[in-house]
Order: sequence, then structure tokens, then C-alpha cells
Amino acid sequence: MPIKQVTYKYKTKWIIQSTFIIILLYTIFYWFFITPIFTLHEYQTKQWITELTNNIILGVKDPSKFANIERVYHFLSFWYTYMYFHTEKYTVWVLFNLQNKFTNIIVLNVYLYDFQNDAVVKEQIELNFHDLKTFQTDSGSLIIQLGESYYQEIDFYSNKSTLKIISNNIHFVVEMSIDDYTTNQASFLPRYQLLNNVISVQGNETGSPGEWMSDNPFIGKILGGSLNYDKIEAGGNFWFDNFIGCNNYYLGNYIWFVVINDDWIIYLLWFDTYDTRNNIDTVKPILIKDRKQNKFLYSGIPGSECKKMLGPLNIVNYALEPFSMTYESKKPIGISEYDDYTVSFNSPKINIQIESIQGKSRKVFEYDYYKNDETDTMRSNMKEWDKKYYEVLSNIRYVEYVNTVNVKINYENRVSSFEARQVIDAMYPKNTLIPKKIHYLG
Repeated sequence: MPIKQVTYKYKTKWIIQSTFIIILLYTIFYWFFITPIFTLHEYQTKQWITELTNNIILGVKDPSKFANIERVYHFLSFWYTYMYFHTEKYTVWVLFNLQNKFTNIIVLNVYLYDFQNDAVVKEQIELNFHDLKTFQTDSGSLIIQLGESYYQEIDFYSNKSTLKIISNNIHFVVEMSIDDYTTNQASFLPRYQLLNNVISVQGNETGSPGEWMSDNPFIGKILGGSLNYDKIEAGGNFWFDNFIGCNNYYLGNYIWFVVINDDWIIYLLWFDTYDTRNNIDTVKPILIKDRKQNKFLYSGIPGSECKKMLGPLNIVNYALEPFSMTYESKKPIGISEYDDYTVSFNSPKINIQIESIQGKSRKVFEYDYYKNDETDTMRSNMKEWDKKYYEVLSNIRYVEYVNTVNVKINYENRVSSFEARQVIDAMYPKNTLIPKKIHYLG
């Protein structure tokens, strides 16, 4: 047999074998890492998520707790608790955030929209982060407290929570029943901890050594309460999440659309700025649950839209599990009425279309999330990298809306349409000439 013919047969056999091995390895990778990344609820237990949340919240004041979740801690760079409540008369928000890594200023933001009187009420109080306490009671309840201004108790055993806010103009007390703890963050699940040995999945905004984040939510029903001694009825819905970032992590530009009512939670989040949001490699976290049937459909990120995945592999992933998540707007975020947009989510299980209604949008709150006078005065003495880091942060503006929208859902061979309240919050750059991101320089 001629040598060339033998060589050709050998190469052909090698190519076939190599292709088979690659397909086999990627199939294993796909089913072990990609498929679970949009069905994280199937891999979380209440015990697992509540223990994680305990360590995260207690670790804010006792960083030794982070060893329990296998995370390196150098310093805290980002932290907030955030809640909103839909009642018959109001939507009420509480945003309690450390402003940046350079300061101890923590801001208590309380704001609301009164639907009956078409009125916005808001208040900001600057407090000292050193005075914050996070601890566990003898009965096991988790406490977050700063003087008389902020008190929150979370009882994971009874699935109850209490919030008390006292400010100059707002006195807010609410009792809650928690019915879901699902997170869309994969990095703490054991299989992704393994993957972290190869590629960082901890949440990395700047590329700093040891940078990581965690976002831990829960949702449920309002049991009752009062707002400035006006009774709040039972039966409304609420959202809570506690978000931490360490070692230079910060939350960059994004837009979040969320509908929570008795029947659904529809949480659709796009990172980056508007011009890149519909790209296949833009990170788009999701939580979609049929609350009426207590059935989660999706939690995590669409596996076909992963920034850490090579472009061709994203195309393969999309062919295996087709997702389409898009958002279009004819108005810029930050405008007083953000009421000309469409949001859609299409998948094998469910199709969701959300359309804004003209004149049914209220901007309730806006402020410079990371910027304050104390940090501004320190700027001239910062290291060069910190100056650039703070330049990016201080250019980020935070905005919050409550809208009434039309929702259309095609699910389980039925089409339903309804009006709903939708919360929108976003971070966006004020000055487009300033870099939107910063990469760690060492």
C-alpha cells in the first residue's frame, strides 16, 4: 500500500476520533455546567441557600465567616440591602447601601409612590457603617441593625421577616412571609466551585485578585404593617435581596425589569449599556416562576448567552436550548417618564412579552450611587489606579421607576394577558466620555 494512502487513512481516523472526543467532552461539559446554569432552582435547597445567606450577612461585620463559603476577603467594596413592597395604595422601596470602598458612609434611602394621590415621597439619611450590626439571636434569627433607623429580622425557620424603618419623615413597619429563596447566582454551588479552579465564576468586574460577589434574594407576601401609622393591608408582594462585593467589586451598568404579583415573578436583567444589551454574549440573569403553581421555570442565566463562553460555543448552546431575551427602548434611561419600550423572553417553555403604556411611568428615585463629598476630597491623595476606579464609579447614576405595563404570556398552551406593576431600576453612565469600566492594573 502506498505511504501516502496509509498517511491519509491515519489522518482521517485521527480526525474522526478527535472530533468524537471533542463532542463527547463538550456534551459532558454542557450537561454538567451549561444546562444547570439556567435551572439553578433544581440544585438549591433551602438549607443550602439560607446557610449561604447567613454567612454572607454575618460576614459583613465578621469577615471570618467568608472562610465558610471558600472566599478570600481583603476588604469590602460593595454592600446593600434592597427591598420593595407592592401594596394596594403604594409601592415602597428601602435601599440601604455602603457608598464605596473609600468611605464609611452608608445611606438609608426610603422612597415611595402613592398611586391614589400620584405623589412621590423620599428621604435619604447618611449613617456610619461602623455602627451597623449583623448578628444571630439565640433562637437563630438573623438581625441587621443600625441604631433606630434600620432594623430587620429574618427567621429562616419560620420563613418570616420583619422590617422597621424610622427616619425624619417616614415611619415604616412591615411583617412578611417568605415563600422563595432561589438565587440566580451559580458560583457557590459545588460544581461551579470546581469550575472556578479553571476560570473565575465568582463575579469579576475589574479583574482584581480575589474579587467576588454574591446576591441573595427572597420573595413573599406582606402580612401587614403601617406606613406613617397608616395601616398596610395583608396580601401584597415584596422583593428582598442582600448584595455583597469584595476586593474592588462594584455593580456596573445594568437595567432590571421585574414583575411580581400573586401569579408570577418575571425578573429580567441586562448588564452593560444599551447599545450592547441584546448581544448574545451579554450577561442576562433571569428568574421566572409560576407562583400560582409554585413552579420555577428558569433561574440563572441563559446558557446560550454567556460572556465567558467562546462565541461559536454560544451558537451551539443556542441550538441546543434556544433562548431569546431582548429589550428595545425609544427613550434614554434617566428620563422622567420611561414609557416607550418592549421586553421579551422566548424559550421552549414560555414566551413573555411586556409592553410599556404611555403615561404610566413614574420616576421615583435617582441619585449618584457611589459618589459623595467625603470621597471627592480624598481623590487627590489616591493611588493612580484608585483615582481611575473612582472616576468610573462616580460617573454611575442610579434610577428607579414604577410603571404599569401590559404583559402577555404564552405558557402551557394557554395565552394570558394582564396589566401589572413593573419595577425598573438601572445604573447608567452620566458622561459617555468617561470609561464605563476599569480593569485592574496591579
